[in-house]
Amino acid sequence: MIPKPRFLQKRIEEVKIGTFKSIATVKETETVYDALSIFVERRVSALPVVNEQ
Repeated sequence: MIPKPRFLQKRIEEVKIGTFKSIATVKETETVYDALSIFVERRVSALPVVNEQ
């Protein structure tokens, strides 16, 4: 069996992968300008689009 590095045995929350306290989103009814403003203000490279439900 191939040995695993120790970090692979840690839980996701321990290594802080994909754990965010405040995820920026944009509603599907918002304008492209609104989305671009969020990209710039929050300095993010991705912005999930959510519906209003």
